[in-house]
Amino acid sequence: MDRAEATGLGASVVAHGLLLAALTFGIFAAARIPPPSDAIEVSFVDEVALRSASPEPAAEPPARPPAAPPPRGAPLVTRRTGRRGPGRLP
Repeated sequence: MDRAEATGLGASVVAHGLLLAALTFGIFAAARIPPPSDAIEVSFVDEVALRSASPEPAAEPPARPPAAPPPRGAPLVTRRTGRRGPGRLP
């Protein structure tokens, strides 16, 4: 083992020792977990409010038909240049 390897090994041993000491004494300890919050009050009832008290729900909007594709042979505008072309990006 030459001098450079011995220096590297010594530095590694010292660094691992410092890391072990730091973890042992809790320097990198996680923050304390907050106490649990108060419970939410729940009541079990029988046959009360079986019908919704909210106003009548809105009807779902009608589905839009898909947009018609351009007719065959119509020139397409490319996105990159804005010029008319075959419809493909290079």
